[in-house]
Amino acid sequence: MVMEKIQIRDFGYRTAGTVGLCTEIAPGDDGVAGTWLTLNAEEITYNITASINDKPVPNRFENDNQNEIFGLSEVDTAGINVPSITIRGAFNMESSADRLHFAKLVKMVKTQGVKELRGTATTNSWINYINYYDDYYAHQTKSTASVIDHIHVRIASFSVTASGEGKYAHYNLEMRESK
Repeated sequence: MVMEKIQIRDFGYRTAGTVGLCTEIAPGDDGVAGTWLTLNAEEITYNITASINDKPVPNRFENDNQNEIFGLSEVDTAGINVPSITIRGAFNMESSADRLHFAKLVKMVKTQGVKELRGTATTNSWINYINYYDDYYAHQTKSTASVIDHIHVRIASFSVTASGEGKYAHYNLEMRESK
């Protein structure tokens, strides 16, 4: 299976800006706080949904003369739910490097700061295009050929499942996009 390399970094601040309360910062690949931690992702899921109201409205009918027994209501869109990103991967628990990556990821979950997430191939990774149009239309001075360097996320959950033999531990890292 082809794995995409995804990087996550503990930004340290409780908001996406570089102002405000700075919290404890988790280490990256080199063990230094605030540097990029590289993950081998087997699968990445991006989920964005509209917040809709699809409950029927009494006395709202499909036709104007309201002579049908059952009517249809319109679906109202109320907004966009917070997008989620789930990374699924595996650690080889016989590898000291993978065990160290596991420990660093656990530490990253425990810190309270906003995280930055990016693909390592900054021009090809689809993760870097998630907010492309939002950013482009907000700042139309930028080139349409450029990409967003990273997105801000908060870690919602981290779960690990290991088989009985214990060599591989599969993980799911679930995050929510933050502004």
